[in-house]
Amino acid sequence: MKQQHTSRGMGIALLLLAALTRLACDNGTAPTVSGPIDTVAWTYETGGEVFSSPLVVDDVLYGISAGDCISLQVQSGQLRWRYMATITQAYGSPVSCGAFLYYAGRMGDDALFAVDRNTFAPRWDFPLGGWVTSTPACDGKTIFVGSLDSTLYAVDAVGGVERWRFKTGDRIMNPPRVHEDYVFVSGEDGVLYALTSTGTIRWHREFGAALYLSSVQDGFLYAGDDNGLLHAIDIASGTVSWEYKAGDGIATRPAVSRSAVFVTSKDSCLHAVQRSSGTLSWKYHTGGRIYSSPILDGKRVYFGSNDGVLYALDAATGAEAWKFAARGWIYSAPVVTADRLYFGTTSGTYYALNRAALEENENGVKRALHAVNDLQADELISR
Repeated sequence: MKQQHTSRGMGIALLLLAALTRLACDNGTAPTVSGPIDTVAWTYETGGEVFSSPLVVDDVLYGISAGDCISLQVQSGQLRWRYMATITQAYGSPVSCGAFLYYAGRMGDDALFAVDRNTFAPRWDFPLGGWVTSTPACDGKTIFVGSLDSTLYAVDAVGGVERWRFKTGDRIMNPPRVHEDYVFVSGEDGVLYALTSTGTIRWHREFGAALYLSSVQDGFLYAGDDNGLLHAIDIASGTVSWEYKAGDGIATRPAVSRSAVFVTSKDSCLHAVQRSSGTLSWKYHTGGRIYSSPILDGKRVYFGSNDGVLYALDAATGAEAWKFAARGWIYSAPVVTADRLYFGTTSGTYYALNRAALEENENGVKRALHAVNDLQADELISR
């Protein structure tokens, strides 16, 4: 088994702490409150594009922008720390597992890094055979990360030692999925592999295009592909129960409720499909292609679009509750907490929105226009 390069990695990582610059608030713009204080809690300008979804853990937001790892206080938007980490997973997020934060980057070589969540102090790094462009997965003990060298790596979360590796037929650009003793991974050749937690094959099935995987619900995995097909897959056998065809390719993770599967597509629509049959219940059209995965929370489904708008729809009917126009395209899936929504845009802005205020606007009582800076504005539009 291949051991992590502890001496090399720790030396490099210590240089990251000691020699590389720890950026303060003069890199990126300090958080500002934009317009009606009851709607926008704060914004933070990173100075670089944001494609990945933020991670929120213990009142702290972690994000990736222009290869840097950023940590913000969720209540105020104040910068905790920012490191020039040369992160390659621009379309993926850091993952939290225990006290550590994990991300993939380059410090001379491609590697998976484990750092302390609070201080960014290095714990270990594990060398990889290629770049990582997506979010790693964790089952509590093991970190699973796919690489452009077509390999899925399983690495001990505490010690950084390789547990096993699995070679697929093509580059792995999308996140793996973990469910109980199952590990699912798909390469760009469109083959989906169901593995055990020890890396042996349960089954594999050819789909013909790269897959974006949902969480497992009632024994089924839902996967969208670049050909625009949404598949309902029995995880025990790999049998496809039904398929639904969107108007263009699917490049996002489906979201699953008790009765429906929600998937966004490059056809500019959010599709709500019945779980039992794959029949379309409703769809909602936006003004741009969609690369933002839908997020379910209670009666709402949230997602962004390349028209620069964050949408909140009634999950049962598809009726628009509200929409928020931001600066830049929204690739980021929003993070929803009890009182806030957090997301980033390609303009380099992180937004924190107050959920209660947005819901109050649902009946069209208010129309708020607020400025993020002297030149550009965002708009909350309520029906």
